[in-house]
Amino acid sequence: MERVIQPRQLTAEQRNELKSRLAALRGQHVDVLGYIYDPESSLFAKELYTVLDEAELAVTLSAVMIDKGNRIVFGVLVETKSESGAAASTLVSSFRLVGIRTVDPPVPLEGLPQQFEGDLTAPVRITVGVNAERWAAKRVKDTQSDAPNRRAGARKE
Repeated sequence: MERVIQPRQLTAEQRNELKSRLAALRGQHVDVLGYIYDPESSLFAKELYTVLDEAELAVTLSAVMIDKGNRIVFGVLVETKSESGAAASTLVSSFRLVGIRTVDPPVPLEGLPQQFEGDLTAPVRITVGVNAERWAAKRVKDTQSDAPNRRAGARKE
């Protein structure tokens, strides 16, 4: 039997815990990004945006594309300018505490190539990448469904 991997979604308890832990960051400017062609990433980015907004952070939500040449983020990546390292660390530790998989520690924004269009000027950027488990399961399923085609092609030669 094939296991169905559910999309990421926060419980009411997780949302409340995050809002409580992020109260100290009230007013902190944060950009939240989700992948436009990955519905699960987009929905989870919107959910995080809503929680951060309810916690009274100054938050912007943007959609980005996974293009050739752009990196693909798995899980949640928090990037920061050096002056906002403490805020980024608080976000990472709070996310991890409620069970959100993040890259740890936060990654410096300085020196990274501009990969996204739009006005992304916040000192803290959260990229909600693809769900690694769902991505891996899809790759396995795609490989398995393509196996008969590869075998048929091999017989023709």
